[in-house]
Amino acid sequence: MSILLEICNRHSRWIRMAQKFDYDNAEDLVQEMYLKIYNLNRAEVNEFYIYRMIKTMFLDEKKKKK
Repeated sequence: MSILLEICNRHSRWIRMAQKFDYDNAEDLVQEMYLKIYNLNRAEVNEFYIYRMIKTMFLDEKKKKK
């Protein structure tokens, strides 16, 4: 099973995680996270890495809006 498929199977977990940062845009954050992981082509991605990725994307988006 590919790493991306394993990650997609935990979609609701990532949505809840993203909602802690931005409830209204959680789906967008998670979709962007999927794209980034797909483009990374890493053999291993753990939960902490995904958490940091979602948090960083949220903070980057927040900076853009200022």
